[in-house]
Amino acid sequence: MQMKCVPIMWTEISKVKSRVEAVINHLTPKTVQKQKILEFKKQIVSNASLKAYFKMNPQEKDIIINDIQKAHSKNERYLFKSLDILPDYVVPSEILACTQE
Repeated sequence: MQMKCVPIMWTEISKVKSRVEAVINHLTPKTVQKQKILEFKKQIVSNASLKAYFKMNPQEKDIIINDIQKAHSKNERYLFKSLDILPDYVVPSEILACTQE
């Protein structure tokens, strides 16, 4: 079995490396805590045992949903900001399908 030489574009690799470093630098205990809180809020809203409570208090559910939407918009801004430096073959097609133009 012969090995084939694959051409490597070092500029593309350095762009990916800088993107990975930016993500790692962005991951602080505070951002991890925020993501945990966001996930907890999603679980509260979708909890079957809290449906009756949210029927009696719809404004509380609306507040939680609004918090979730705000957090998603902040995360999307950060995500889409760096997509332009990544080559298309590195970005999953699911993300490319929802990329903001």
